[in-house]
Amino acid sequence: MKNWTIRDIAVWQENTFGPSVRSQTMKAKCEAREYLKAKKQQKRWERVDWFIAQCWLAYFKKEPNARMSLEMMQLLPDWEEIQQDINVKMEINLKRTWANVKGEWRHVGED
Repeated sequence: MKNWTIRDIAVWQENTFGPSVRSQTMKAKCEAREYLKAKKQQKRWERVDWFIAQCWLAYFKKEPNARMSLEMMQLLPDWEEIQQDINVKMEINLKRTWANVKGEWRHVGED
């Protein structure tokens, strides 16, 4: 399985969601809301989604808060586990169909 870097994720995001600061910021806000609402095991995957959503802002726009958040997460003692979860989630994301639904990017067509 590929070891996804911030750059790799940012390039995928731009190709998937476009180079719009507004679009990328909205995706990051959406993922932050989902992380804050998540319970127990789901929180693990929402944390990964939140990380992924910040990559474009950190890499292409050099947004200081996104960069700091990503750097801090990489210092966590369970970073290797988080990285593995990122790898798994990105493989899932690659297979998904994405659409802008009421101003937010969502995966569609799944049960």
